Parts: sequence; structure tokens; C-alpha cells
Amino acid sequence: MLLVLLAGLPGLVADVRADVDAPDPDPGLWAPTTLSLLDYNRRQCEGIAQRLVVHWHQAIQQHNASSLASPTSPATPPSAEPAGPLTAEQEERIARDYVLHNTVSDLAAARTAADLINEFMPNARREIGTETVASMQRLFDVQTKLCDLIAAPTGTLIPFQTQVDVLLSRIDTEEGELGRLLVVDDSRLESLLAPYLVPIRSAGVSAEGELRAYLASLVPPPKEPTIGEKLAVWHNYYSGAARPTKEALGRLLRARNAGDTRTLRQACRDLASSVVILLDDRSALRGAPPEVPIGDSLQRAYMNLRSVATACNAGRFREVDKHMTTAQQYLTLAARHMRPYQLNP
Repeated sequence: MLLVLLAGLPGLVADVRADVDAPDPDPGLWAPTTLSLLDYNRRQCEGIAQRLVVHWHQAIQQHNASSLASPTSPATPPSAEPAGPLTAEQEERIARDYVLHNTVSDLAAARTAADLINEFMPNARREIGTETVASMQRLFDVQTKLCDLIAAPTGTLIPFQTQVDVLLSRIDTEEGELGRLLVVDDSRLESLLAPYLVPIRSAGVSAEGELRAYLASLVPPPKEPTIGEKLAVWHNYYSGAARPTKEALGRLLRARNAGDTRTLRQACRDLASSVVILLDDRSALRGAPPEVPIGDSLQRAYMNLRSVATACNAGRFREVDKHMTTAQQYLTLAARHMRPYQLNP
């Protein structure tokens, strides 16, 4: 089901984020704190990109291996997945399915860090020179492109991986330039980021929960079975329950027509024992959906077949014929109600 929904979800996944209640940096620390958030944002999106590429590559390998192991042949069912390379649409679904199922929380955390960067940037500009501000903004813009790319991957693996590599190369270049203008060591970046890690990660978990709830709301409730479907389920049970009676009746009629007295006596006994069991089975005779009123007809039909067995055991064959005719009339009435559903009693 989720794969079907993916076509409408890229925008939702790409924009997944949650509000975060985070403290303001101390005076003089707006720029280095923004830099720490930039570093976190880059690590999150780069990590997602790397895991996505590995998964994507493995999925293609598995598909190709499966295609080689099970080549198409004249015996292949028409509904089977055609062998050969994955189409661009199939590859895109693999990638987006992975993003949706495995990266939403991390992606939301990266997006939330980006929101904080946008919020802190105006105050950071007041602490650093114009050249440094421009460098920081360029780095942020390239990282945003990377995050947008992995949030809604398109096309096939090779072009996607090329785009990722190009963006990471640009990020490395911009980071080097910014590192020349704004020097903050790694331990300092970690300490500046620390107050924001818990709210950022909490925002990621919250965003993931909201997305899961949204997806759950899109799943339609279980469909109520139709009358025909209910009747088919009942008929399957009824057929099994009535089989011994019908088989005994068939043997009785064949033996009588053939004048086979010994077989006829055994068939009469078999009919008597089997029809008693069937008449006690309310699920078999009364279990059809109420919209198909056949319970009374079936009950009366098999009661007459019980009378057929009694008369047969006593050798009263005029009564046998009378009860057989009546039983057939009730079965015909039941069949009339079942005919629209292409079933017979």
C-alpha cells in the first residue's frame, strides 16, 4: 500500500519537520552556533545519502540476480514481473520507499536544524564580516540542495549518485572557504551544538510520528464483504457438510434404478445417518446471509430426505417418491434465490 501512496508523498516527506523549542545562543556565539548546526545538518543529510545509495545499489543487484536465476520463458505467467533491468520508475520507487521507511526521523532532524540556522542567521550576520556571511550562506544553500535531493529522489541510481557527489564536492569547497574565515575547533562545535541535540532529535521523532499517523489515515478501512462473498463463504462450508448426504442419495437412486437390492439397503442406511447429522448442523442449513432467504427451504428439503431414508428402510417406495418430489421442490426454491450469485444448493 505504501508504494502506491509514494507518488503523492515526495512533497510531504521533503518538507517533514517539527517545531522545536530551543534556547538562543549567548551573545557573541550566534555565528559559531550557526556553524555547529550547519555541520550537524551536513552530517545528517550526507549520512542519509550514503545509506540510500548503498541500499539502492543492493536492490538493483538483487533484482538483476533474480532475473538471471529466473529468466522469462513461455511458461512464465502473464502477471509475472518482466525480467531485465529495472525501469526508472521502479528504481525511483525503491529509493523513495527506503527514504519513507528508514530516514524520516533523521531527515526531520536535519530539517529542524536548518530551521534553526535560518532563525539564527540574522543575528550571526551582526557578529561576522560580509565575506564570512556570504560564505556561510553559500554553504547552507548547497547543503539545502543535498537535503532536498535525498528527501525526494528521482530517476535512476547513477544520475542520482552523480548529483550527490557533485553537491558533496561543492560542500567540501564551501566548508574549506568558510573554515578559512571563521575558525572554530571541533570540540567547540560539539559543545555549542549540545543544547540543541535533544530538541532537534525530539522534533525528528515527533515528525516521524506525525507522518506515520498521516499514512495510517490514508489506509481505507476494511471493506465489508458483499452478499455474494458472504454467500460464497457459507456455500463452501455447506457443500462439505452436505456431501455425505448427497453421495448417499445418489447411491440410493442408482441402486433403485438398477434393481440392486443389497446396495439399496446400504444406501438407505447411509442416507439416514448422514442426513440426521446435517439437520443438526445449523451453520450448514441456516448459515447463509439473511439477505438470501434459503434457510427454511434447505431445512425442509433435508427433512424430506430424512423421510426418504425412513421410507426406503421400510420398503415404502411410494413414500420415497413423494418425499423426493417435495425435497426437490424446496431445493428448487432455494436455487432460485441463489441463482443471481451463480451458486446451487
